[in-house]
Amino acid sequence: MRLTPLLTTHAVVQRHQTIPVWGWTDHPRTRVRASLGGARAEGISGDDARFLLRLPALPAGGPHTLVVESCDGGERLEAPDLLVGEVWLASGQSNMQWTMAASAYAAEIAAAKPDQIRMIAIANRGWWHCAGAVRG
Repeated sequence: MRLTPLLTTHAVVQRHQTIPVWGWTDHPRTRVRASLGGARAEGISGDDARFLLRLPALPAGGPHTLVVESCDGGERLEAPDLLVGEVWLASGQSNMQWTMAASAYAAEIAAAKPDQIRMIAIANRGWWHCAGAVRG
């Protein structure tokens, strides 16, 4: 069994919104359940072994451990230290790679709670990699 890389240790999921949990089981048509902070969901992986469960919305909090397992006990994953809070997506030009440390925000950096700030960087892709992009 494996989960999307977005749901690993130290991840953040959006508060007050249904929480999608998706991945792949080792075998098709496997009954799967997930739990996070008291929220639970159950379903069955498809013929291609993919699954998508939707956990009920949770308020901000944590850390929690996401547990995803097959109902027969044959497969089990845990992703500890997940927070429920605000998820922000940032995208744009090269200035999106500018770090806070390189900025003039020393007071904000000092006041931050770094254990509650999580970041994932998705590989850069040029516009020509986008499906349906028109090349001229």
